[in-house]
Amino acid sequence: SGTFHDSSQTVVVDLEPSEEQILKQVRRAFQQTYRKGKAFGFTVRFVGLEEELDTFLELYRQTMDRVQANELYYFDRSYFANLARIPGVQLCVIDHGSTMAAACVFLECDGIVNTHLGGTRTEFLAQSPFTTVIFEVMRWAKSRGNRWLQLGGGVGGRDDSVFHFK
Repeated sequence: SGTFHDSSQTVVVDLEPSEEQILKQVRRAFQQTYRKGKAFGFTVRFVGLEEELDTFLELYRQTMDRVQANELYYFDRSYFANLARIPGVQLCVIDHGSTMAAACVFLECDGIVNTHLGGTRTEFLAQSPFTTVIFEVMRWAKSRGNRWLQLGGGVGGRDDSVFHFK
């Protein structure tokens, strides 16, 4: 008790610099994917989780199935319904037409925006809409005066492909 230790690395975006300065630190391929997504017709919206709970839950479960996630990541509907009631919980949705292509639950509190759980609809994997999620949450968080965007780490704290994406 009372002891802390390093267990894994996480990725945090400092939102204080200008957007242009922040983007200079982002891999070119990531920026290109974002631009291609916009050209593909992705649109963004920020809503309360409760507004899109069932659609998000279906997308999230499809993602967990596709990546063969550990059972620990299969949260039930009541988990998300309770989460939706917490002040500061939002959902960033990337749509293609009327279809939710990707989405991420995030929490905003005291200058920190923390990404929580998200997913991508399988049919849109080639267009990488989750890249658009990251860019748009960064913009949204910065526009609201937040200082940090916490993207998290790899699955289970590992140095894996999820960590490298972030």
